[in-house]
Amino acid sequence: MISRKDDSLYLEWQNRNLYGYELRYPEAISEAEAKYFMQQDLNRFFNTYLGLTAKIEEGPALRYPVLKLSVPREEAEQRLSELNLVKDDYSDFSGREYWVLALSLTGSLQNAGHLNLSSAMVDSTGIDPRLPINVHYPKALKRGSTLEDINEFLANYGLKVDTVERPVPVLVIRGGEDGSNQS
Repeated sequence: MISRKDDSLYLEWQNRNLYGYELRYPEAISEAEAKYFMQQDLNRFFNTYLGLTAKIEEGPALRYPVLKLSVPREEAEQRLSELNLVKDDYSDFSGREYWVLALSLTGSLQNAGHLNLSSAMVDSTGIDPRLPINVHYPKALKRGSTLEDINEFLANYGLKVDTVERPVPVLVIRGGEDGSNQS
């Protein structure tokens, strides 16, 4: 149990040290423009409050799975809501939400050691995480399976997973005007 004093000290520390950032723009912008605006915003913030500079740089190449649609989104949502493949060795996700399926899929992909993934799955489907689903998830996939087996299951719902390997942008924070004291 945490004492009220310790809890209040932690909350005070959080207020001084935790930051969130979300870029909202009234119209669609390119990835390059978004990175530029984010870098400018972060530099203003870090320089003003902490005397640091921030720069978005190309980071290491990561290999990660991307969940994609193989049919129009509306069709995939309908399949997720209506299709019911009842079998003995399946987990019943009926009445659950889409995020439960995405989370299980992330675990299955991480357990598929042959994929050599260095990062968690990116869901690029645009499906609302709270979408009610009626899915039965094969327990065999949870223990680790091939990408082909995973995609064979996902095809029932108009989904598929591809693996991608590419450099991922990282935020580099440096101290002082000369960029020394790199963090």
